[in-house]
Amino acid sequence: MTEAIQYIVASQTYRLQNRDSFINLIKDADACNLFENTRKLHLAALAAHRLAELGDAVSPEMLSRFHSYGQYQDAARGIFFKELQFLDRSFRSHAVKAILLKGASSYGKTENGRSYRKINDIDLLPFPETDWDAFSRVLKQAGYIFMENVAPAENYCKGIAVKDIPDSFVPQAAQFSSKLYRDGNFSVYLDLHHSLFLTNNGRNVRPEQYCEKCLDEGGAFFRLVPEAELSYLCIKVFVDIQLYLQGTSRCESVMKLASDIVENLEGMTSGQISDAMKIAKDWDALYEVATVLNFCRPLVPEISFANDVRFPFIGFGELLNKLLRHANHTIS
Repeated sequence: MTEAIQYIVASQTYRLQNRDSFINLIKDADACNLFENTRKLHLAALAAHRLAELGDAVSPEMLSRFHSYGQYQDAARGIFFKELQFLDRSFRSHAVKAILLKGASSYGKTENGRSYRKINDIDLLPFPETDWDAFSRVLKQAGYIFMENVAPAENYCKGIAVKDIPDSFVPQAAQFSSKLYRDGNFSVYLDLHHSLFLTNNGRNVRPEQYCEKCLDEGGAFFRLVPEAELSYLCIKVFVDIQLYLQGTSRCESVMKLASDIVENLEGMTSGQISDAMKIAKDWDALYEVATVLNFCRPLVPEISFANDVRFPFIGFGELLNKLLRHANHTIS
């Protein structure tokens, strides 16, 4: 199972080098078992795409098991991005600006890769000068309800807001059994961040200095430039791994973010990776970023890493085995 998931997460070069081994590996594999393991790690939608790439080399049973979930994720992503279009207009009319993080940052992109990753919620980081009271009012006017378990403002997350999408707006394919589809309602969750990081690293960083527009110049949404996004994702993975190993966090986000890092690395030059390391140094997070790049290195054989990436860390396969064992016991 470890080798199969490494293939699913890895770069195109890695997959070309290991295509035949992966096909032989899954030839006699149990479709339900592979699906459940990838679903628990939030990689089932990506796995569905990887299997579809192989066409007739994959059994019809295996393709069928993943196909319906892939349809669900396609429909779910469509709902999320329509909601982002709506929020973009709402924020723009109130002069609110926000940075989209993680999966939501693919809003407006035309490339395929990130469109296959699972999106559970919309991660928003309002610009530092944002009036939080005004920001909250805009969300309430847009139909969002703030959940009661809102963390204090000085912590990582300012709060979580949720909005139920009427059934008439939910494609049938999106009515697949999922955490997002509860009691007949498809819900969009907003994870409202107060700063970029969970740790003190970069606490004084002004994230807007590392941003680009998501769509047109007049839009409300920004995203981190690729070099900054790579460093940010590495820091997130580092923190999530530490929390997981301490037994205080679930494991599924680690692999999903690792797949994002691999995808970012695929499209980068060595100069961009070097720039990402410079940003990491500015953010006082060079160790964290270098460690995670070293952790992901085996999955991106085409990338030549700089000498900065030299810190030892737990091996990818070893951690993945731990995550799989943990997932089998904790995620229904």
